[in-house]
Amino acid sequence: MIRWEALDVIGTNEYVGWYEGTPETADITEWRVDYQKPLIMSEFGGGAKAGLHGADTERWTEEYQPISTAINWVC
Repeated sequence: MIRWEALDVIGTNEYVGWYEGTPETADITEWRVDYQKPLIMSEFGGGAKAGLHGADTERWTEEYQPISTAINWVC
């Protein structure tokens, strides 16, 4: 069990458009913390299968990866 009151900050990972949704939904994703603690996004974006090429709208391709990462970065 996590003792939230013992934490200084809360960290989480954000992969909007990679594991769920699309990159375009990143700017409308809302994060809510029910504790009076700062929230830090410790990871974001997504990976790609090396050498897999395709449309920039196709998940897991090298073309999709930079779009997903860039959109998560600015949101």
